[in-house]
Amino acid sequence: MNTHVFKLTLCALAALFFAGCGITRPKPDSTQYYMLAIGKWIKPDEAPYKNDLNIAVQRCDFSEYLDNSQIATRPSREQVVYSPYHRWAEPLAGGLTRTLVVNLSTLMDNPMVLIYPNRISGFKPDVVVYTHVVTFDGEIGKDCRLALQWRITSGDGLKLLLSDGAYKKAPSGDSYASYVKALSELWDWYGDTLAQQIVQLQKEGKISTK
Repeated sequence: MNTHVFKLTLCALAALFFAGCGITRPKPDSTQYYMLAIGKWIKPDEAPYKNDLNIAVQRCDFSEYLDNSQIATRPSREQVVYSPYHRWAEPLAGGLTRTLVVNLSTLMDNPMVLIYPNRISGFKPDVVVYTHVVTFDGEIGKDCRLALQWRITSGDGLKLLLSDGAYKKAPSGDSYASYVKALSELWDWYGDTLAQQIVQLQKEGKISTK
């Protein structure tokens, strides 16, 4: 083998070596997904807000900054941080509505708490609930916050009650799992408050079944 051929061979081998070093295997997806959890299961005979109303829950809406599959945290009043590796497993509007319906149904021992509008034939609501979430965030390892506005009307659309609230809860740890758990517990609080108000309106004769 002459010197020229030998040099070409070495160059080719070097090129193959460095090309091989440049090949990177795709990293495994480390994204973690979370869902809001429903409240604690309650025995039917222990439900604190029993009633037989047809309750329609409108799909919850929220501030636009929450419309993101990436979970938002708020290190300051002016800053929002979205995590690329910690995401909601479902659209947040769907998760909020789903858990609210289940929590109300459990607290009231009432199977006729339904997402509205729906295609259930003959379902006529006695109560309609509208919810707007203003703030639903916090800091990892620090306080989580829920601020919201809601409206309860009778089935005919007459205004009965407008209300709002702002609450916070410290998570039990400094992980995203603890953070989402604290948010779920704040949402449970709202369900309990809402159920209590609906029952009170019924006692006052402002809501009745037809």
